[in-house]
Amino acid sequence: INGVSVNPSVDTSTSSASLSSNTSLDLSQSLSVVQHSSEILFIDASVADYQTLIKDTRVGMDIYVLDPNQDPWAQMTQIVNQYENVTAIHLVSHGAEAEIIIGKNVYGTSQIDNLSSELQTWGAHLAPNADLLLYGCNVAEGSDGLAFINEIARITQTHVAASTDSTGALALNGNWTLEASTRSEE
Repeated sequence: INGVSVNPSVDTSTSSASLSSNTSLDLSQSLSVVQHSSEILFIDASVADYQTLIKDTRVGMDIYVLDPNQDPWAQMTQIVNQYENVTAIHLVSHGAEAEIIIGKNVYGTSQIDNLSSELQTWGAHLAPNADLLLYGCNVAEGSDGLAFINEIARITQTHVAASTDSTGALALNGNWTLEASTRSEE
C-alpha cells in the first residue's frame, strides 16, 4: 500500500484537532474531533509508508491514523460517533480472506460479531446508503470473504466493498479496485 507521515494541524492548547486537506490526525493524541467532511479515512499505522497514502488521498476526506496501542474499533467508533451524515468510511489495513488485520490483531467473523453492539452505533451517524470501503488484501476473497463482508454490512447497515486480490501500489502487484460489494445493482 502506497503511504508518508504528515503532521496534522493540531492546536493542542485547546485540545481540539483541525484537519486541513491531506493531513491526518494521529489518534494517540487525546484530542476532540471536528468534522470537516462527510467521508472518513482510517489508516492502520502498520501499513508500510502510509504517509504517502495520506499525501496522495483526494481532498475532502478527514483522515485518522489508528493508534497501534489502542483498540482500533473503539477508536473508529469514537470518531464516527462525533460525526453526522457520514457518506463513506474508508479503512486501509492489511487483510486476508474473510479477515481484517489491523496492527497485530486479526478480525474474522466471530470477532466482528463480538463487536456488533459497538459497530451498530455507527448507524446513527451515517447518511442513508453509506459505504464502508475496506482496503485490505483479499478481504472479500472466496465465499467466506463474501459472507464476511455481508455480515459487516448487516451489522453496520452500510454497503460494504472490499478487495478479492492484492490491494495497494501497482509496483507491488496491487491495485485500489474493490472487486466485491454488498451493494446490489439498482
